[in-house]
Amino acid sequence: MTKMITARGLNFSIRSVMNRSFSVLFKSPFLLIGLSCLVLISERTIRYLMNFSLIGEPLALLFVFIFAVLIQGVIIHCVYEALRGNPARLGKSIFVGIARFGPLMLVLILFMVLVVLLSFAAGVLLFIPFTLLVGFQAFIVAIVLGAILGLIAIVQMLKWSVFVPACVTERLGLLDSLQRSSELTKGFLLKIAVVKLLYLLSMSLFVFFIFRLMDYLPANFIRTHLGPTASLICNTASFLILIVVPFAFFYVVNTVAYFSLREAKDGIPTDNPEYELD
Repeated sequence: MTKMITARGLNFSIRSVMNRSFSVLFKSPFLLIGLSCLVLISERTIRYLMNFSLIGEPLALLFVFIFAVLIQGVIIHCVYEALRGNPARLGKSIFVGIARFGPLMLVLILFMVLVVLLSFAAGVLLFIPFTLLVGFQAFIVAIVLGAILGLIAIVQMLKWSVFVPACVTERLGLLDSLQRSSELTKGFLLKIAVVKLLYLLSMSLFVFFIFRLMDYLPANFIRTHLGPTASLICNTASFLILIVVPFAFFYVVNTVAYFSLREAKDGIPTDNPEYELD
């Protein structure tokens, strides 16, 4: 255990995580949102090139997954640099994203397989009451069992919520990433849940604001006074913003939470000169 250097490393603060997340996003909004745009652009480009054919759909999803994995690694390093007070170094961040692309993709695929297997097991457990009981009793038992399994799943997802940053920054495999995430989140699950809820609330307000803004700029008004091209640009921009901003901010919040947890556990602030990525 590293020696405690500053008092800030003693606590995992919900307010600090959200403030730092907004600070990081506002510090490099075009970079972080632009990187996230690449995921959506890749999907739209593939569909357009494949003329929206049947084979274009799975191919587009494949490219979305590939770009999403790559962008996650890049954004994690960008957030790390921002937390240290350094200017964004896109070249270095892309290098880190490419270097961890293979392991991260494998980890995410294995994680999805694990989630599917656990979901299947949960489905089997929910089916058991209907084989042993009949009528209303089976229904009640299934509801109670489903609520218990749902609660267990939520707790487990909170424990594993920072396994992606752990995989990228600490160069860990799937099981080690999940274990590391469980270690970091131990004792902070309720605070992490509040952070997730605040993220959902802030993004809900953001989406509401964008929709209200579009209400003040009706499509007919834009098309009539600015022309069809401007109307298309506005519609496309609003669509991109509604998808990409929550996407980018999710990665930012998750990464800030990870580094804040490391500060709380290791006692060394991320911006301390002694702190370096593994």
